Amino acid sequence: MIRAHRREHIRHIGLLNVMSQTKQVNLPTTRILTAVACLLSVGCGVAQPVLQSAEHSPTPPSRVSWHDIVGKCPRTLHASPSCAEMQARTQKECYLDQKTVGCAESMAEYLENDCEVGRGPGRAMDLLQWACEHDSFTSCDRLANLLYNAGDRNSRDRAWELASRACDHGLADGCETLAAILGHRGHGLPVPADLDRAMDYAKRACDLGGKHGCKGYALCLVQRNHADDKALARRVLEALCNNGFQPGCVTLGSLEATNQLDSPNPGRAESLWRSACACGERDGCYNVADLLHERAEYPRALVLYEHACDQGQSESCRQLGELHATGKIVPRDLSRAEGYYERGCRNKDRPSCKALRVVKEARQSR
Repeated sequence: MIRAHRREHIRHIGLLNVMSQTKQVNLPTTRILTAVACLLSVGCGVAQPVLQSAEHSPTPPSRVSWHDIVGKCPRTLHASPSCAEMQARTQKECYLDQKTVGCAESMAEYLENDCEVGRGPGRAMDLLQWACEHDSFTSCDRLANLLYNAGDRNSRDRAWELASRACDHGLADGCETLAAILGHRGHGLPVPADLDRAMDYAKRACDLGGKHGCKGYALCLVQRNHADDKALARRVLEALCNNGFQPGCVTLGSLEATNQLDSPNPGRAESLWRSACACGERDGCYNVADLLHERAEYPRALVLYEHACDQGQSESCRQLGELHATGKIVPRDLSRAEGYYERGCRNKDRPSCKALRVVKEARQSR
């Protein structure tokens, strides 16, 4: 999805993975920015660790929490609203089916966070179209995300038009969405012909105060692969991280780990990921889990994979599915593997969906 949860991982692979999730252009439906390699959100996909053969380790004791592993966040955390809270707000804004901008945007937020909507996305899209026509540019951008996620050519062309309108009227999210779309065309990285355009939209979003735009701009600079650009990219990401923008910290760590910045410091990556994880950034948790896995610290790795999966980090769900499907580290259990793959698939992870079909066929053939 272009919009939704922005991921960050990239560890032992190049910048291509680093950009695997930016503003999620659904690319699943939570905000059109998904892996815009160069863009917005970072999607940095960390390379999947190779499963290691080992004796089955017991499931980690429930008393060991993810905070016991990564520590506490030094900043005050603000919890995201639950589906129940968003539903209550939507019911209030949409009282008696009134047509208002507030109703349109609250319903869109509900959809973007994968909450169930009684009348489905059609009602939300109708309301967003109405609100966009009445100069609610946030509604234009949200409608662009929903349309892009629909997947057909006409919807995506319309999504570009709507996001362009939002960007042209000074909405950072609209410019981020345009950058994310360009990145999505290249499967996470803008194709060379689109790099300058993606960088321009990301820079515009950054100048308008969009943090994901700043992150995307930094990633575009790295992709351009000039020494001066890499130094500027570091300054941008350091500023984002120092100001508490955890996706920026994860991206900075990923680029450090893969030696893609000036004066790289690979040893710093883990501390950046741990801090981001402690402050609620699920992709940081996934990256730390991978490190623990590689070090054969399996019980602790499982705790963090489980936590990240619970937070909607699809690669963690997929990894747990692989571990249970193959019997590496944990006892082989196709039923549990199916459950994890299903969770990853619900989060729009295509490899999870493919693995889910394979596991279901295997169970049915037994």
